[in-house]
Amino acid sequence: GLDLPVHDVTLMCNFNAFYKIHPRQMEIWKDVMLANPHTVLVLRAKYGAPSQCIVDFLARNGMASDRVHFTGDLSGESHSKRCGACDVVVDTDNFNGITTTATVLWTGTPVVTFPTANNAGRCSATMLIAMNASELIARDRSDYQRLLSLLVGPRGKPMLLELRRKIAEARHTSNLYSPRY
Repeated sequence: GLDLPVHDVTLMCNFNAFYKIHPRQMEIWKDVMLANPHTVLVLRAKYGAPSQCIVDFLARNGMASDRVHFTGDLSGESHSKRCGACDVVVDTDNFNGITTTATVLWTGTPVVTFPTANNAGRCSATMLIAMNASELIARDRSDYQRLLSLLVGPRGKPMLLELRRKIAEARHTSNLYSPRY
């Protein structure tokens, strides 16, 4: 299987390497989850000390352990299918997804990011611009939180569906996947 929760929830996913997740990022995701109780955060991480820290952090903020789901590594087509099954992918700031973002966008799944000053913090924004989906690029952390809350909130489903359609269509016309030399 895809190793994702199967109950009726909104999946807010991040498949980046676990070390890229900064405590500021977790604060934002926690606030979005508190405001949207039907949202489950899906992270690629092995069970153990780092994942237990996330569970403990969410518990200290009043959330049950089933509000986060840890998934293992998948490769190739299985990983792409899992990315496509997510409602929205949340990017990390200082070290963006890069390869992960390219894979996720190929599946049509929206990625929410905000660029930072370093090169590795601007890669996802560049890809979103190439896909004509700059509305998924936040100006700063508060705008990132606002955008995520909007997309996973009660009125977010139609927006996510339209973004999926737009991104899936752009994959056939964007220079991101059709480089010209």
